Parts: sequence; C-alpha cells; structure tokens
Amino acid sequence: MGRKFLVTAILVGGSLASAGFASAQGRKPAADVIVTLVNASDSAVVFFDARKDAAAVGGQNLLKGAVAPKASARVNIGKDCAVTLAVDFENGGSIEPMAHNFCRDRTLRLTSE
Repeated sequence: MGRKFLVTAILVGGSLASAGFASAQGRKPAADVIVTLVNASDSAVVFFDARKDAAAVGGQNLLKGAVAPKASARVNIGKDCAVTLAVDFENGGSIEPMAHNFCRDRTLRLTSE
C-alpha cells in the first residue's frame, strides 16, 4: 500500500509539473499599451508620462517630440493600462498627476479651459 501511494504521488506530481510548464510556455507576454494623445488645446504638449506606480510618474517623458496644438500622437505607455499620468504644455500649463484607465478607451483628449 505504501508503495502504491508513493508511485501515485510521483505520477501526479510529475503530471502537474509538466502541465504547469506547458501552460507557462504557451502564455504570451502582455503586449505594450499604445494610446493616442489628442492635443485639442492651444499649446503644444511637451511632456507626457504614464505609470502604474503613482510615485514614479513625472520622471520620464514618453513623447518622441512635442505634440502641436490640434495634432495627435501615438504613445507607448508600457504594459499597464490603468495608470497615473502627468502632462506639461509649452505655455507652462500642466495637468497634475491623475489616475486614468486606458483599458477600454485608448484615446486621451487634452483641451484647454
């Protein structure tokens, strides 16, 4: 009886390990989230950052160049779609860090007040 239990444990353990290995290999890495930043304001957007960690936002400009008024740009924000973002405009205006969810709508429209 003890022998049967030992063999069963090895077989079950082996099948679980191989099943976990197969599923880990078959899993695709999460794709980067690409968002569209629409600048509907009167000033160019010169800084845009979006981070999952709110404390880290503002440290890196994700723009390749300024986004002119009435223009748009596609921006890679990494793997996370629920982020805290910060925006600075050429005229000195800014959007203080705020939470935003790009999971459903990948477009952010910026307007001036």
